Amino acid sequence: MAKNEVVVKPQAEIAKVMFDDDTGPTGLEGVTSRDIAIPFVEIAQANSEAVTGSNPIPGITVGDFYNSATREVYGKEITVVPCRYKMVWNEWTPRTPKARFVMQHLDDSILSQTTRNEKNKDALKNGNVIEPTATYFCVVVQPGGSFSRVVMGFSGTKVKKSKAWLSQITSLRVADSNGVKKNPKMFTHMYTITTVPESNDKGRWFGPSIGAPRIITDADLFAVAKQFNKEVMDGDVTASQEVDNVTPVDDTIL
Repeated sequence: MAKNEVVVKPQAEIAKVMFDDDTGPTGLEGVTSRDIAIPFVEIAQANSEAVTGSNPIPGITVGDFYNSATREVYGKEITVVPCRYKMVWNEWTPRTPKARFVMQHLDDSILSQTTRNEKNKDALKNGNVIEPTATYFCVVVQPGGSFSRVVMGFSGTKVKKSKAWLSQITSLRVADSNGVKKNPKMFTHMYTITTVPESNDKGRWFGPSIGAPRIITDADLFAVAKQFNKEVMDGDVTASQEVDNVTPVDDTIL
């Protein structure tokens, strides 16, 4: 063999060396779920940074669901398992010309620092608006059987849709192994959500339309959803505070 000759091993042999040995360090020993922020799934609007910004997502069209962190485009339909719900209070700048996301408040104590502005919104002294946002920690069921953890937020006009979704979830009744009907855990069912065009006197946008619940039949999916629920409940994961800076025309917050 020549001194500098490179030996290329068959792909199967390389895979065996890399992936079959579960012993030894992985490089991820210092990473915990607290170090990972869960990205948002958002709907691309005509004025979204993902569509019209300096670095638009290739192939995205208005009305598509997309991942705010990975920039993966899901299209106009997405199937999710809601794992846990919580209300948060998002802070936005005034529209000049676009409203910009500032930060997320985890309780409503920030409202003690607000007064109602001319548009009947809770505003801070600096003019920023506080918007209550119904937040769902979900598992996305992707084609091919893979799963990813995301957050979905409902504010403004979408709050009504969140309430309707919660009504669906809380009104479910399923018989257990003893035949007793009860309201099942949130993460036992999945929902297909599509985007639909909407409008009011402030503008036009795409909003979510939530389909009927379907019982999970995949044991791996249920295990992932159950674990995600526990991690959110224990405070081990948080929603990413990086969202698409887009004027929320459907929410008319400013």
